[in-house]
Amino acid sequence: MGEVYRAVRADGNFSKEVALKLVRGGLNAGFIVERFRVERQILASLDHPNIARLLDGGTTETACRTS
Repeated sequence: MGEVYRAVRADGNFSKEVALKLVRGGLNAGFIVERFRVERQILASLDHPNIARLLDGGTTETACRTS
């Protein structure tokens, strides 16, 4: 359904090593995008030293196209 990459956030304000998750669309793109939104919300609500923190979430220009 997707890949996770090791990346560096360098937006001019700070640099930090991060995990970048890209989810692929496909025949059921609407379902997959909604499932990813739910996953982001769950991760954003977790607060534990052994669980990755959510720094940011978003979509690409083509993420919500289902046709």
